Amino acid sequence: MLKREVGTAQNIKDKKTRKRVLKALNKMIYRISNMDVSENGFYVYANHKDVWVVVPEYKNPIDNYTCGRSFRTDYLESPGEPVGEIYLSTKEAIIVKDFASSQEQLYHLTSGIPSKHSKGGQSQNRFHRKREEAIKAFLRRVKQQVNEVDIEKWLVLGESRLVTRYLKDS
Repeated sequence: MLKREVGTAQNIKDKKTRKRVLKALNKMIYRISNMDVSENGFYVYANHKDVWVVVPEYKNPIDNYTCGRSFRTDYLESPGEPVGEIYLSTKEAIIVKDFASSQEQLYHLTSGIPSKHSKGGQSQNRFHRKREEAIKAFLRRVKQQVNEVDIEKWLVLGESRLVTRYLKDS
């Protein structure tokens, strides 16, 4: 479905918009091709800078693609009970309680994860190992905070590799 949309996006007249839409579509295609698909499916949101993957706890039969100025999240809303949302990145995690009409931020955690080390040499493996340990510790802290909140349904959003690791360890 997305590969077909790349051909359509090449017809956009404005050069800046065309480049941004193509960049977002290619990032989405790359992310989806490198992730394990859950039986509940997933939602992908993207702009020219970032890609967010949402894996719902419940099965949703929606098969939809939209392109526009805003993200359409109305089908993720739960009319009765609140839904928890976890926004994960290598810099921070934000835990939110989402009601149908409002949101309440519960926790904001900074990760302390060092950036990727691109230099070679004898210390490269040590830097990589320290980064992996910091990621594990950060995800443990996030899980501890989530366990303190009394919500049954959670949406996990953010960088797909972190989201996959978080869900795999849960």
